[in-house]
Amino acid sequence: MNKTKTLLLSKWQLFWHYFLGLIPLSIGMMNLYWLIKIQNSESYSGVRTETEIITSIIVWLLLALLILVIKKRRLNFEQIDVRLNETEFKQKMLEIAEMENWNLTNNTKKFAVFYNGSGWTWGLKITVLRFENYLLVNSVCAPDSKSCLSVFNENERNITRLKRNLKKASG
Repeated sequence: MNKTKTLLLSKWQLFWHYFLGLIPLSIGMMNLYWLIKIQNSESYSGVRTETEIITSIIVWLLLALLILVIKKRRLNFEQIDVRLNETEFKQKMLEIAEMENWNLTNNTKKFAVFYNGSGWTWGLKITVLRFENYLLVNSVCAPDSKSCLSVFNENERNITRLKRNLKKASG
């Protein structure tokens, strides 16, 4: 995670994370199959024309690509320039968990993991990695639960709240 600056997920978590993108990808691939079948069949008597099917393929594959790119970007960490020693880091994470009513499941000298339930998602996971001169922060729909797209930029708002609370706590 330090080198790639992306959140690592298990294979099962990756499947659920990208699941919403697999749906339009599957529909696009089914349409592609039907197009190939039509082109190799001399007696096609379907309702849709080849042009309509090609348009459908393009729409579904572009939608899948858009969702997959968004989901990939959600795994990137954001850097926050703040200098905290090990003790300060652990204390700040406890304070932020209490202020925001987030569940702090891990709080070590090097990282912290928060879970935040939300009415719009099945839960959010916030991961904070501590380095000497900065923190890396990621907020993503909880990877152990069902796949979702965060509604109303919930992930970005959690990172903004964390930044604001770090400034309050240090200021």
